Amino acid sequence: SFAPRPAPGQGAAAAKAPQPGAASEPGGAPAAAAAQQAKASHESAERKAWLRRRAQALAAPRTPPGADRQTPQPPGAPSPPPDPRAPTRVHFRASAQAWVGEVLKLSGRLEGPAKKVAKQPLEVWLVRPRDPNDGRQIGTAVTGKGGRFNAKVAIPLDARLGVWDLVVRFPGTRSLRPSFSTER
Repeated sequence: SFAPRPAPGQGAAAAKAPQPGAASEPGGAPAAAAAQQAKASHESAERKAWLRRRAQALAAPRTPPGADRQTPQPPGAPSPPPDPRAPTRVHFRASAQAWVGEVLKLSGRLEGPAKKVAKQPLEVWLVRPRDPNDGRQIGTAVTGKGGRFNAKVAIPLDARLGVWDLVVRFPGTRSLRPSFSTER
């Protein structure tokens, strides 16, 4: 998780939520532990669905101004052809935690056609898990030989307290589809 450290005068850092599968409080009722585990499982499913939607939005190409004003196709019109670009996948790892102002180290790989994944740009985003509109780009990286990349990004000083997700996004090219990967 990526939790910003509180600014001076903001008090103690927010307590982390219990992890699914964590031991219940000593002396706690088994029913309470089961209810807590069911709630955590439900929240986990909601979070996965949200992450999927957010990552798809990030992987989509940015829409130029005015592009949304295109006229819709009439009913019965042929559907657009499938995307001819080669598929890609982003995989990455990040250091476990970072606080406001600290540097986060990333390493990973862009998978795709071998000759085309070198020298490709990647975007690094910080996204709030509970609010898909609360995200911002905090850095970039460029792939090297075999699509591998290493990057260091700083957590912004004005980031709000809480847990954030890290998303690495490949915007795509004329010959490669966009892709993304998320880590909490």
